[in-house]
Amino acid sequence: MNTKPVLSIYKGIPYAEAPIGQLRFAKPQPKRPWLSNGTALDATEYGPICIPGLFGQGMYRTLSAQPPTVSQSEDCLTLNIFVPDAVVADEGPLPVMVWIHGGGFVTGTGSNTDGSVLAEVGRVLVVTLNYRLGVFGFFSTGDDAAPGNYGLWDQRLAIIWVKDNIASFGGDSERITLFGLSAGGKGVAMQTATPVNNRTLFKRAISQSGATDDSAVNSPETAAMRSRQLADLLGCSDSMYSTHLVDCVRRVSAKNLAEASNQLPVEFVDFSPFYPTIDGEFFPDYIPNVLTAGHLGQYDFLTGVNSNEGTLAQSSDKIPSSIESYEQVSAIIEELLVSTFCKCTNAREAADEVAFYYTSEQGSSDGRLNRGAILDAFADVLYTAPCLNNVNLHVKANLTSRGSTYLYFFPYRPEDEPSSEPDIITGAGHGAEVPYVFGDHLRDSPGTEKGNLSSLILRYWANFARNGNPNEDGIPYWPLYDLANESYIILQPDIDRRRRLQAGQVAAWLDYLPRIIDPSDPNKCSLDVPMPSLNVSKHNRTRTVEVTNRNGEMLGTVVGEVRLSDHAMGGLQVACFMGIPYAEPPVGGLRFKPPKPASSLGEKPLDLRGKVPAACPQNTTKDPWMARIGFNTTSEDCLTLNVYAPVDGEDDTTLPVVVMVHSGDLKSGTSSVYEANLLASMSEAVVVSFNYRLGPLGFLSTEDVVSPGNYGLYDALAVLQWVNKFIGSFGGDPTQVTLLGHGAGSILAHLLVMTDETTRGLIKRAVSLSGTVLSPYMQNPVQSAPLDRAKALAEKVGCTTEKSEAMVECLRHRPAADLVDNTPELSFSFPFPIVVDGNILKESPSEILQSGMFQDVEFIFGIVQDEQAALAASFLEDPTRCPTEEEVEQLIGTICKESLPNPDVASLALTTEYLDNGRHKPEDKNCSTRGAFRRFLHDYLTVAPTLQAALHHASTETPVHLYTFDHIPMDRYQAGLPHWAGAAFGDDLQFLFGEPYSSQPQGESQKSYRLKDKKTTLELMYLLSNFVHKGSAGVPKSVFAWPHFERSELCYLSVDPCPEARSGVDDGWKHKLRFWSELLATVAKPRPTLSDTTSMPSDPVCIIGTLGLEISPETASLLIEILLGVSVAIFAILMTLAFSAC
Repeated sequence: MNTKPVLSIYKGIPYAEAPIGQLRFAKPQPKRPWLSNGTALDATEYGPICIPGLFGQGMYRTLSAQPPTVSQSEDCLTLNIFVPDAVVADEGPLPVMVWIHGGGFVTGTGSNTDGSVLAEVGRVLVVTLNYRLGVFGFFSTGDDAAPGNYGLWDQRLAIIWVKDNIASFGGDSERITLFGLSAGGKGVAMQTATPVNNRTLFKRAISQSGATDDSAVNSPETAAMRSRQLADLLGCSDSMYSTHLVDCVRRVSAKNLAEASNQLPVEFVDFSPFYPTIDGEFFPDYIPNVLTAGHLGQYDFLTGVNSNEGTLAQSSDKIPSSIESYEQVSAIIEELLVSTFCKCTNAREAADEVAFYYTSEQGSSDGRLNRGAILDAFADVLYTAPCLNNVNLHVKANLTSRGSTYLYFFPYRPEDEPSSEPDIITGAGHGAEVPYVFGDHLRDSPGTEKGNLSSLILRYWANFARNGNPNEDGIPYWPLYDLANESYIILQPDIDRRRRLQAGQVAAWLDYLPRIIDPSDPNKCSLDVPMPSLNVSKHNRTRTVEVTNRNGEMLGTVVGEVRLSDHAMGGLQVACFMGIPYAEPPVGGLRFKPPKPASSLGEKPLDLRGKVPAACPQNTTKDPWMARIGFNTTSEDCLTLNVYAPVDGEDDTTLPVVVMVHSGDLKSGTSSVYEANLLASMSEAVVVSFNYRLGPLGFLSTEDVVSPGNYGLYDALAVLQWVNKFIGSFGGDPTQVTLLGHGAGSILAHLLVMTDETTRGLIKRAVSLSGTVLSPYMQNPVQSAPLDRAKALAEKVGCTTEKSEAMVECLRHRPAADLVDNTPELSFSFPFPIVVDGNILKESPSEILQSGMFQDVEFIFGIVQDEQAALAASFLEDPTRCPTEEEVEQLIGTICKESLPNPDVASLALTTEYLDNGRHKPEDKNCSTRGAFRRFLHDYLTVAPTLQAALHHASTETPVHLYTFDHIPMDRYQAGLPHWAGAAFGDDLQFLFGEPYSSQPQGESQKSYRLKDKKTTLELMYLLSNFVHKGSAGVPKSVFAWPHFERSELCYLSVDPCPEARSGVDDGWKHKLRFWSELLATVAKPRPTLSDTTSMPSDPVCIIGTLGLEISPETASLLIEILLGVSVAIFAILMTLAFSAC
C-alpha cells in the first residue's frame, strides 16, 4: 500500500547567491551548498519576493494592486517545488513544468502561484521561481559595464538548477517544460530564442500571451539613455565612464534605487524603464535576426493569446473612456502604439492607416466603440501579431529540427465573471486562462462548465509537457500548426478548431504596415559579434628571437612575452617585443642629424618583458592617448621600435608586415601607448610600431647643410630599412610591407611613398588615415620660414642666431626639456615643418604628385566623419550656442589670415561658399551657421586635400580605396568634445587596434564597449587584414562591396557597424574638388606687387587689381564657369572687377 503523502511543497529553495554588492547588475552566481554545517534547509516558508518597481504611472498601475504576502529583498533568488509524491511513487520520474511569472518584468513572484492541482492532477512536478525585476533585473548601460538581462540570466540559472537537482524530487531532468504568462510568456519565448540555450537544458516551452519581438526588448542606445537618466537622479552621472556610473549606482540603497527608477518616464507599452536589452550574449543581435536564426525550432512549442488582451490597457489614463473623433483615435494610436511599434519618420501616416482599419466598420462617431478599437489595436500589436510571428518562425525553424508547434485562442468568459466594460469587452481578458491552467476552477468549482474546461486545459498542458503533444484519447483533438493550414484550437466549453487566427489583423501588422513605414534608424545589418573572452592576455610564456639579417649576420637576441589574443581577434598567440633599439641614441653630436643605425643589441639577450619604452621628448599632456593612460616617460634615447609577431603555426610561412607611424602633429605621441597584439592577431601580420623624433629635435631646420631638418622623417626611413633587413627573424615578409600612418604619422607615411628612390622596394602598400602630404599644415605660406622658427627657439633658450653652425652647436647642448618647453604653438602649421631638403625630399609634395614621380603602391585613404570637431569647438566662444553669420564670417576671416595668402579674397569666397549658397549638406541640424563652420574646416583641412591626393594616386593603374569613419564611440579620443560632434579625429584609433576586445587595463578610464563598437572594430580590422594580405580591401563582413576610388564616381566606403559603399558624387565631392583645387587656388594666390602688375606679361592676362588677382583669360573663363555654380554673390563681385580690368 502506498503511504506516500499526496503532495509535498518545498518552498524558498535558493538557487543563486544573493545578488547584492558587486553581484548587483551582474549575472547570478550558483548557490553554494548549504549542508556544510550538517543542517538541512528549512523549506517550509516562501522566500522573500524580489523588489518590484513602485508603480504609479502609465497603464499598468493596477498590476501592483496585489500586495506582497511576504517580505521583499534583493536576496530573493529562490524557487518552489510542488511534488505529487504518490504519483512519483507509482509512475517514477515525472515531467517537470517550470513556471515563469508575469508582471511586466517589474512586479510579481513565483510565490503567489499554487501549483498543487496542476502537479497532482497533471501528474507533473511544478516549479515556480523568482527572478530580479525592474531596475535590479534589467538595468543596462548598453555596453560591457552593465549589459543587462540579469532577470533572464536568473531564469536560466534556475532552469539549470532544476536540470541538475530535480531528480532528487522525483522529476525527470530530460523532460523539462517552461511555461509562463505575459512577461513570463515573453521570458519563455526569450529562453527559446537565445543561442545560449539548447534542447539539452529543456525540451518544451509554453508561452501564454507573451512573445519576443522588438517592442519587448530595448536597444542598447535606449538602455544607455535610461541608465544615464537614472544616474542623474541618483547623483551618479559625474563620470563619463559607464564603469564608474555602475559602481556608483551599486552603492545606492535598494529602496532609493527603486524609487528613483519609478520617476523615469516610460513608453506606453513599457511596464518599466528597464526591460530586456540587446546585450551581445543573451540577445547577440537585433531581435528579428535572433528570431530568424533558428534556435527556437529545436523545442516543442505551444503558444496562444486571449480574445481581449487589451484589458491590460483599460486603466490607462491615456485612453479616455469615450473618444469622439477619428482624429483623436489616430492621435492616440500614434502616441501610444505606432511610436513604439515603428521608430519611424512617418508615424502619422501609419497611425492613420491603423485608425482607419480599426474604426472603418462602425464609423468614428461612437466614442465607446472608438475606445474599444484602440484597445483592440493595442492587443493585436503587442500580443496577437507577435504571437503569430513567433509561431510562424517556429514552424519555419522546424523544417530542419524536430520540434512540434501548437497554437490556441482563449475567448471564454464565464457568466459569473462580468466584464467591467461589457459594451466593448466581452471575451477573455489578459491572463484569464491562468486559473484554468493551474486547475483553480477544477478545485473550486468541480463539475461546472468552467471546472470542466479547467480540467481539459490542465490535461492539454500536462500532456504537452509529458511528450510534446497535448492530445490523448478521450479529449478533443488539437491539430498541429503548420504554414499550410495554420490550424489552431479555440479553448472554450465547446472546443472548436479553425484556421488562420485573426488573419486580417495579423496581416495588417506583420505584412502591410512594415511595407509603408519609413524607419528612422533601420537595422541595416546584423550586430551579432563574438563576446570578449576573459583573461586572454595573461602573460605566461616568453619568446626568444635571434635577430639576424638575410645574410645571417646577427644583430642580437631579444626576449619578449607572449599574449593570447581574444578569439574574436583571431585568437592567435602574439610575441611582443617592446623597445628594440633601431638607432643609436640621437644625443650630443647626433642631435639634429639623421639616425645612425644600431650596430648591436649587446652580447646578452635583451630582455624586453614588461618594458614600456620611453617616448621621445615632448609635452606628454598634448597627446590624448598618453594623457588618458597617464604615460609621461620621455627620453632623448627614444629611437626604439616594437614588434608584435604571431607565433602560432609550425611551418615556415612568412607573414605580411604592417609598420605603424603614430600621430601627434609632429610634436607629440609615441608608439608605446598602442597595444598592437590584437591588430597582429586579427590581421595575421607582424606589426611594427616605433618612435621618431618630434618637435625641434625631429624637424628643426636652418635651411642649409648645417641642419637640413626632417630628422623624424629619416627616423621613419631607418625603421623601414631595419624592417627590410631583420623582420624575417620575427616571421615577417620584407617584401610585403604595408606602411600605415595616422594623423601627422600619415603625412610621414605618405612622404615616404613620395621619396621614390629612397624607399623603393621597402613599401608594398600604404594606408593614410586622417592626413596626406597635401595637408595645409605642410605648407602654410603665412607662417614664418623654418629658419626663422629655428632662430626664435634659439633666442628663447639663450643661443646665438648669427651663424647656423654656432646656433645649432649651442642648441645641441641645451637640455631637451628646454627645447620642448619653448616650442611654439602655431595655427595651421607644424611648429617645425617638414622641408624640401634636396635629399630625402627633393621637391615639394604637391610638385611630386603633379609629376607622378611617386611610388605606384596600393593605397587606402581614410578620413573621419567630423575630423575637425575639436578645432571647430575651440574657435567658438561658446560651443553650446549657435553663432551668428557675422561671427562665422569673422572666424573664417581669422583662419584665412592665419593660413592663406590674399586672405580677404579667400575669406569672401569661403563665406559665400559655405554660408550663402546652400550647396553643402547640413552638418548640424540644430544650428546651420555652426554646421557651415564645421563643414568649412572639415573640407579645408581634411576632405579636399585627401580627395586631391587620392585622385593623384588613382591616376595610376594601382587600386586606391577611400573610406570615411562614421561611427561615434562613447569614449572619445579627444576629451571635452561638444554634444554635436560627430566621429572626430582619433576616434577611429581604438577600433583600429581592437580595443573593444582588449582585456588590457587602460589607465583609470575603465572603458566599456557596446555591440556597435565591437562590430565596428571587426569591420575595420577585417578590411585592413584583407588589404595587408591581398592589396585589395575586399568585401566588408557585412557583404557590401567596396569599389575602387576613381574620378568618375569618387566611390568610398562609409565605415560604421554596417558599412556601405557610397558615391562621393552624391555628396558633392566633385564640386568640392573644383572649388578648393581650382577656384580657391586661383583667388587665394598672393597679391602681385606693383611691378608685377605693370610689367608686360608674356601672355594675355586679366588683372583684378582691387582683389590682387592675376589670371589668364582661360582661367578667367574657368572662374566664370565655377562661380556660376557656386555663388551669384561672388560672381557679381568678381566679374564686375574682372571685366573692368581686362
